[in-house]
Amino acid sequence: MSTSNETHSVPVGYILWIFGFTGSHRFYYGKPITGALWFFTGGLLLIGWIIDVFLTRWSDNDRVIRLGLCCIFRDAPIKFRTATATAIKRLSPDEGRKKLADLCAENAAALMSALRYCSEHGIGCFRVNSQILPLKTHPEVGYGVRELPGGRQIVKQFQ
Repeated sequence: MSTSNETHSVPVGYILWIFGFTGSHRFYYGKPITGALWFFTGGLLLIGWIIDVFLTRWSDNDRVIRLGLCCIFRDAPIKFRTATATAIKRLSPDEGRKKLADLCAENAAALMSALRYCSEHGIGCFRVNSQILPLKTHPEVGYGVRELPGGRQIVKQFQ
């Protein structure tokens, strides 16, 4: 069941589903024909009523977040890069800042790709990895993004 009316509440849909063998949840979501069918057949002998518990959950797709993606893309060439504090400390301070700046810029581009991918595939939720700005809050090698070489440009990439 899908609806474009944003006034329908998913919790109300579930409450009405309890009485679903009467078709009440189908009437609520603007499905009067199947609502009447459910009413006269006892929710299609209760089988349709049981199936509707899963359909009701997604009945208001524009308002329910679809999970299914966290930080890793398995089927798309999107990668977020990171570094360890040990690796950065092995470099000179200037080289370390340059490396971090490159990683931040690459991660900003990867974030834009990830958001596009999610949008194109109807994924409504994306968890941004805490390493999007590698080691930013680390006590020894932490940094302010604007302090990095090209820092202002990196900030613009994230905006």
